[in-house]
Amino acid sequence: MKIVSLLLAFVLTLAVLSGCGASNSQQPYTTVKNEQVFTVDPEEKTISCGGETYRYTLQGDAHSWQTELTYPNGETYWWNREETGNGFSSGYGGWSDGFDPSGYADPHLLVEILEEQMQSQSSPVNWPVVLFLIAIGVPHIIWPERCWYLRHGWMYRQAEPSDAAVAVGRISGVVAIGIALVMLVFH
Repeated sequence: MKIVSLLLAFVLTLAVLSGCGASNSQQPYTTVKNEQVFTVDPEEKTISCGGETYRYTLQGDAHSWQTELTYPNGETYWWNREETGNGFSSGYGGWSDGFDPSGYADPHLLVEILEEQMQSQSSPVNWPVVLFLIAIGVPHIIWPERCWYLRHGWMYRQAEPSDAAVAVGRISGVVAIGIALVMLVFH
């Protein structure tokens, strides 16, 4: 039974870790906007188009973020996006004195590309693992004696769980639900 428990814990750990950070790829990719091909390198924080390279900074998450684009001529354009609730968002931006985008990529296109990058970085909740942890945790908190009987008690005649076994059962239930909550909050 201990081997089965250890195997289950190992599989659960792998399932939890498989959902962490897998979607945040740092590989360069290309996208097409207004019949122009843009190459985005998230690691180098550059966007290239038509032989020109634009540097950017990007801070925040998929709901609220800020970026500053530096054009090849040294001029800058910045943009802030904030989610206002109910799926609505607003944004505002500006540029450095003397900003002239003529001959360069439209700053709104570059911001649109970065917005797509931010949305792709938000990782989804691993619902099967969260539900499994809750399904295991709640009975261990509410009925730790019954959980002990299901795991150990059936092997012995007239066995009773010790106070320590009941406490460990409850603590493991709290830990399982705590992990599920952390996965929901920090997905």
